[in-house]
Amino acid sequence: MTRYLHGHAASALASHATRTAENSCGCLLPELRPGMRLLDIGSGPGTITCDLAERVGGSGLVVGVDPAADAVVAGRAEAARRGDGRWRELHLGTYATGELTAWWGGSWAVRVLESRFAEEALGLGLADRAELEAISAAWREWGAHPDAVFVIAHGELLARV
Repeated sequence: MTRYLHGHAASALASHATRTAENSCGCLLPELRPGMRLLDIGSGPGTITCDLAERVGGSGLVVGVDPAADAVVAGRAEAARRGDGRWRELHLGTYATGELTAWWGGSWAVRVLESRFAEEALGLGLADRAELEAISAAWREWGAHPDAVFVIAHGELLARV
């Protein structure tokens, strides 16, 4: 299950479907060339992904990734509507179920106490053992919470390799 604030109901996907490469990542467009390979993380209904695919042409590749099944279905439909036969699917899991967030929180609870992180924090005087125990307990509490969410700030990164 994805914990995206707006969800992926038809109303949210319809709003996202109005987004284009021009109005959503215009600063990237002058950098694109035929044959380039791009990764679109959080591709949603695929409108931007398909726009980018058109710009890099048949010799290029754009991979759109989204953990929400409804978004993948919408992206598949958008590619078909545009006649782009390069559509391939990749299914991702998330740490948004109770079992997985408990595992993730438990994993970090142990890492905080038994890893290089703990050694560095203690050695540099950044935390004492009691503070590390509190951080560990917080990870376990987070992992047990039914609304556990891990947020990564969204941004754009252009990397040439």
